[in-house]
Order: sequence, then structure tokens, then C-alpha cells
Amino acid sequence: MTQWVARHRRAEAADAGTLHRFRSARTIANLMAIGRDTLTRAETVIVAAGKTGVPLLVEARESIDGFHRKAATDLDPWVKQASRSLVASFANGVSRDIAAVRAAIVSPWSNC
Repeated sequence: MTQWVARHRRAEAADAGTLHRFRSARTIANLMAIGRDTLTRAETVIVAAGKTGVPLLVEARESIDGFHRKAATDLDPWVKQASRSLVASFANGVSRDIAAVRAAIVSPWSNC
């Protein structure tokens, strides 16, 4: 809880100068993908601004997180939902080779 409060306070302290340094959606997406505890103050501000200003990135991140938590039997609803988001090309690739993806999920070799 203490870490969340600290991150939240850092994000609230955003200033215009900090936000102009990172303009790339790719940068924001990458920052959203790494562990929050490793972000600098400026990066925390960028992520907070990105979540507020670009909700589609948040939705895409949640879709990818959902994919990582899926069981082999839960892929069809995930593909349907993700194919309408920013990760549609990834979802379409999963759909094209869904048998291999299911096999990879249940294989003990891919879940180490």
C-alpha cells in the first residue's frame, strides 16, 4: 500500500515539462509493460498521463495481461475481445494458429 501511495503522489506531481519529454506511444506502452516499482519519478508521471490520455493503451495492456492468465479452454472469448482492440493483429495471429497456442499453454515446457 505504501508503494502505491508513493507512486500515486509522484504521478499527481506531473508538470508540463516532464510530459513533453516522452511523446511516443511506444515509449508509454513500454513503460506500462515494465514493473511499476522500477519506474523513475518522470516515468511514473508519463505512465499516469498515458493512462489518463490514452485509455486504449490501458485496454491493450489489460488484454495482453489477460492472455498471459488464460487457460487453453478460455482462448476463444479472449481472441474475440482482443480482436477489437489495439492488439488485434496479435489476436488474429493467435486465432490463425490457435491449436498451437493451446498446445503451448498446456505444455510443461512452455510454462517454466
